[in-house]
Amino acid sequence: MPIANLTNGIPSDQRIDQFIPPYGYLSSIDAFPNFDESVINYSTNQRSQKPSNLICKIVLVGDVAVGKSCLATRLCHNTFDRNYKATIGVDFEVEKFLILGVPMSLQIWDTAGQERFKCIAAAYYRGAHAIIAVFDMNDLDTLKSAERWVNEALQTTANDNPLIYLVGSKRDLLTDERTCVKIEQTARVTAKRLNAEFWSVSSLTGQRVQEFFKRIACVSYQMLVKQQLTPLSTSNERVMPKTQLAVSLTPMNGKTEFQATIKRELL
Repeated sequence: MPIANLTNGIPSDQRIDQFIPPYGYLSSIDAFPNFDESVINYSTNQRSQKPSNLICKIVLVGDVAVGKSCLATRLCHNTFDRNYKATIGVDFEVEKFLILGVPMSLQIWDTAGQERFKCIAAAYYRGAHAIIAVFDMNDLDTLKSAERWVNEALQTTANDNPLIYLVGSKRDLLTDERTCVKIEQTARVTAKRLNAEFWSVSSLTGQRVQEFFKRIACVSYQMLVKQQLTPLSTSNERVMPKTQLAVSLTPMNGKTEFQATIKRELL
């Protein structure tokens, strides 16, 4: 099938030619500023022949009413539904991107936050390439829960070595910038424990939602392409950058300064 047939219907704002940066490099699990040369060469070859069907499976986890469904709806339909309805079991969305001229689909599995649906949701964790743990930036108890959700999901997906993202939602409700900065610092410390990348977004206004999912698309695309380029003897191992994010909170002049150091090692 010609690649043109696969790219029809993908809007221009879903076409990515440059590696999308993280929400601040202090929050990043992947410090790569650009696509690898091997990934660029792969993409060039794919554009001249039948492309591979690249699919990234993403699972949204977190407490009830933290904004998981709104996040997926803002991405896929560019809308915000004020009439809240709790997800029952699992919902499913698909969004297509064109990365370096090659199509890739994000399968977004939106799981329920109620305890009674945990067994149902857990059945969909396996095979996930990325886990997005969502918490409400106005309720730090949901941040603690997000850490628990990730650890529970990893019990099923540990062998898949998924990318982990920690997302603070409802950013628009934080009108005091100093309070927001403090919450983000706390979230970054939690993200470090989870080896996760942190983002702060608002589904109501759309703030950083597109950028966030484009970031996932870039990192996942590079990861999936490297898997295809890896010899069969190691194909069962996910090829991805391993990043150490060292975070410290240091008292200075009566204030708490946030310091972080990123170290990257490509395996």
